[in-house]
Amino acid sequence: MSEDFFEIGYFAKIHGFKGNLQFKSTADDPMKYGQLDALFVQMPMGQVPFVVEHMSHKRGNEFIVKLEGIDTDVDAKNLTGKAVMLPSSLLPVMESDDEFYHHEIEGFDVIVNQKSLGKILSVLDIPGNPQIEIKLKSGDEAMVPMHDDFIKSINKKAKEIHLDLPEGLLDLNLEAK
Repeated sequence: MSEDFFEIGYFAKIHGFKGNLQFKSTADDPMKYGQLDALFVQMPMGQVPFVVEHMSHKRGNEFIVKLEGIDTDVDAKNLTGKAVMLPSSLLPVMESDDEFYHHEIEGFDVIVNQKSLGKILSVLDIPGNPQIEIKLKSGDEAMVPMHDDFIKSINKKAKEIHLDLPEGLLDLNLEAK
């Protein structure tokens, strides 16, 4: 498929014996994706489409989902741990240049004090404390809190994010290894 996708969560475990799955949303607003007609599952060969027969809210960011063609606990077990994806075309367009979706900045250069530190590997959606995972030019990896006070600017065209990090934050990452 040539279309870009974004992850909205994953299938955590089976629910019962009739093919139902527990879906855990990783979206900032889980209810936004609480009534889907279709979704894609990340499989080794790419994103595989599934029709949603039924989806109900369980609690918090958890939903019970029944997919068409997944009728047994054995079928459902094959999908546990798999990422649930949607086409990027379903995302609303951001209104300003300094707004972004987490998946958009993966691969961006991280600039601190006009020097490139490395590239963003991913953004980890840790509740209340999202983290930017950076592959440093040295080959090491570092985690930096994704906090508005640390983000000076984002240049989507140049694929750069400029950060103003507290003194010693990167050193703490490297010492922890």
